[in-house]
Amino acid sequence: THAVTRGLNPAAPLKDSGIEWLGDIPAHWEVWKISHAYRLIGSGTTPPSDNPEWYDGDVLWVTTSELREKVIFDTEKKVTNAALKQFSSLRIFPANSLLIAMYGATIGRVGLLGTEACTNQACCILAQSCVINYNFAFYCFQAIRDHIVSLSFGGGQPNINQEKIRSLKVAIPPSMNEQQAIAAYLDRETARLDDLKAKIETLLARLGEYRAA
Repeated sequence: THAVTRGLNPAAPLKDSGIEWLGDIPAHWEVWKISHAYRLIGSGTTPPSDNPEWYDGDVLWVTTSELREKVIFDTEKKVTNAALKQFSSLRIFPANSLLIAMYGATIGRVGLLGTEACTNQACCILAQSCVINYNFAFYCFQAIRDHIVSLSFGGGQPNINQEKIRSLKVAIPPSMNEQQAIAAYLDRETARLDDLKAKIETLLARLGEYRAA
């Protein structure tokens, strides 16, 4: 997560971000409030499950159980076009929209739409930004998940609301090219670590077989 909060140049001069929990950032970076950085911020709803007219359609419908720091191309459940017409809060968001879980055990977890979809009410959706690259934002929100969780309220089932997410401030390079370069670096490093993890798991599985034999 260091790259998404400090950049790729360890020698870059720093400045105080003005964000207590973040601290210093590269001197040329800017701080943006989420509500100012995105043109479209919203959520969704859950059509009543006792009416089969609303489900088993062709429209992807994301729930927080599917927010696993992955790009989402398909969903377990789908809704119908009739449901979209019936429920005004059920709207389709474009590909590259960022989804953040607001309720319960998954709070703060994120997903990125690989295709257009709608969501339930437990997801907050950020879409259509002219200042934040979607892939950079994807990593940014993974890096600040602990802070998002710290803003939650409630007892055994902590929540965060859309207002809290709108008021979040993030530090970003003003250059989209630099954001893309950071995201590409993180893509490569994540793929390398995933590959290493898979090899270790395979090795451990074989070791277990040898011991059993």
